[in-house]
Amino acid sequence: MGRTILFLCIFTVLLKHAESACSAERVTGPNCVRDGIVIPPGGTYEKTTGPGCFECTCRRDNGGLILTCCDVGRIAVSYPKDICRVVQRGCDLLAVSKKSDYKPCRGPVGYVAG
Repeated sequence: MGRTILFLCIFTVLLKHAESACSAERVTGPNCVRDGIVIPPGGTYEKTTGPGCFECTCRRDNGGLILTCCDVGRIAVSYPKDICRVVQRGCDLLAVSKKSDYKPCRGPVGYVAG
């Protein structure tokens, strides 16, 4: 039973990471823009305060521009809710003990890139 749960946690993390970790889009105009931030060709922008942290790069491609953005940080998605809770630290949503925000959750915890 324990191996099945471990497999499902790992599979969930891999599936979520493959689905939403990065995205790319073709851009028209002289610069890339994400959330109102102008990123020049060859430039990079990082949002490093959570939640919703990401890193974007703008590059030239076949006469146009490509904006590539990747999520950064971790999000706890599965944890024993009877003994743990989630707190935000920077870009991460971490599972910690309900007794102390500074002690990690004791139990199986699954994270995804966030």
